[in-house]
Amino acid sequence: MERSFHQVIYGGFISSFGPTIIMLIMTSVLLYLWSYAILPLYIDKLKTSVRFKRKVIKLHRFWIGTRISLDIERKEKRRFNNIAFLLLASLAFILSLVYFENEGQKKAEKVISDHMAGENSSDSMITVIINENEKKLRFLGCGAKNCAGIEEKSNKIYYFSQDSGYSFIYKLDM
Repeated sequence: MERSFHQVIYGGFISSFGPTIIMLIMTSVLLYLWSYAILPLYIDKLKTSVRFKRKVIKLHRFWIGTRISLDIERKEKRRFNNIAFLLLASLAFILSLVYFENEGQKKAEKVISDHMAGENSSDSMITVIINENEKKLRFLGCGAKNCAGIEEKSNKIYYFSQDSGYSFIYKLDM
């Protein structure tokens, strides 16, 4: 059993799928509320209240001003908006990497604490041949070319090539 580059990428895709779906659902709900509830109320209020129109115009003039921008100003504002968007997208990407790193660390700590407490289930154990000796290890994980397992009694961590292969016992619970 070998984990190639594509399998590692696919594993990362699967672990990021849940948070991505949650973000898309939240964005959809917020956009729905904005377009079907908040914006129509705002427009109706603008149409009916002169006092509210004056407040909006005053706020608009305070933030944006009354002067008409030149082409070069609009171009530079557009450039700033593009750079700000790219910066926010990069920041979101980096924060997602931090999130997944922390999730992986929590899972690893749970695996080690379960191992130290002696809570090794039979489906988490693998049999590996290392230096012509058969070892029963708790499976820790695989990288692109190597895998790792920890021995139950000595707590030694063994790294072995995926090419050597390993076996595990699968029990079907009915």
